[in-house]
Amino acid sequence: MICGIEAAVENYGGTIDELIYIYFENDFRPGWAYGEPEEVVAWLEEFAARHGIQKVSVVYASFIYNIIPQLTRFKGHPTYRRPNHYAEKRRLADAVANAKFDFIDFADIAQEENRKQGTMFAAFALYVDHSHFSRLGILKLVERLRNSKGKS
Repeated sequence: MICGIEAAVENYGGTIDELIYIYFENDFRPGWAYGEPEEVVAWLEEFAARHGIQKVSVVYASFIYNIIPQLTRFKGHPTYRRPNHYAEKRRLADAVANAKFDFIDFADIAQEENRKQGTMFAAFALYVDHSHFSRLGILKLVERLRNSKGKS
């Protein structure tokens, strides 16, 4: 992600008003470059300052297994022992808040959709597989991003 953003700024530098960074659950990789949430947020702060970007939003993208575990984690299935990353997500949210960036947890969007539709199965419609958002999921995320404009 970081390499892609650095490359994109070569083409769009000076015209970027806002950065939306999607932090996928599999980005937690202790010991790897940028494998810790604090490292990524520190990079985002430096990058935004270097390029005069006033608004940064970090979207936390959970695997579907951690959004509706009651439907996706059961004994005998490979996802049963998959890590939930709650502690790492909290560290990310804290680092984002300290940087004064917006933080959106996609799990909140999915749970809201479950409540709105009246079924715990509604979250499935927001994904095309275990981690990638569907068209509807992207639309819901864009709606949340638009509603968070100007809020921190």
